[in-house]
Amino acid sequence: MAEAGETEKSANEEEKKEVKKEEKTEKEVDNKKDEVKKDTPLKVKKTFLQKGILPLIVIGILVLAGGGIIGFIVGKGSTSPVGASGNEGGYESEYISEAKEEVPPPPHTDKLPEQHSSGHETTSENTTSAEGSLNQFSDYEIEPLFRVNLLDKTGRIFLRVGITLKVDPVETRTELDTKKAILRDRIITVLSSKTQTEISSREGKEILKLDIIKGVNEFLTTGRVKDVYYTEFAHGPN
Repeated sequence: MAEAGETEKSANEEEKKEVKKEEKTEKEVDNKKDEVKKDTPLKVKKTFLQKGILPLIVIGILVLAGGGIIGFIVGKGSTSPVGASGNEGGYESEYISEAKEEVPPPPHTDKLPEQHSSGHETTSENTTSAEGSLNQFSDYEIEPLFRVNLLDKTGRIFLRVGITLKVDPVETRTELDTKKAILRDRIITVLSSKTQTEISSREGKEILKLDIIKGVNEFLTTGRVKDVYYTEFAHGPN
């Protein structure tokens, strides 16, 4: 009986020890939880301060620095010396008055007429009128009409043509009046050297004009024939 009682007592003591160990373990766990809860807000606050406040501070410094630079530039650009805006020094008015001054026109010089050895004066107007007369064309109608036999084996194909010459200058008319015989001779020679086929086309008629101009200009001395006009043009069998 005594041994059984001791065994039971030792078992109870062992149970008590186990209970105390479990209670101690639970307390340690609770203490650690409390410590974790206490440390967590501090770490969160510290992290927030590091990540949130510091960038804001840096941005604020940059904004202040940028505002100062802009203010300095604006202030420097708006400043002007006395007299530039208020005209106290008179600089702006002087510049404006100088800009408004008109440039005086160049002095007018009349061109004096040229003196020649003969003593006559030649003005620019006279020179212009003389040049204009040299460039004036005149029509010279040749009468009567030309009637010739064209170059043909039968000799029975005729050409009847009226011709007006365009001459330059006007004085050429006088020379042609004095040389009517040679003028008609040259034109008749050219006309009678053509065949009916050669003068039937438009191109043939233009070639005939060039041949007449060449033949007449060979003997002219005062001017030239510039063109030939047909006032009548007919050809066919006699």
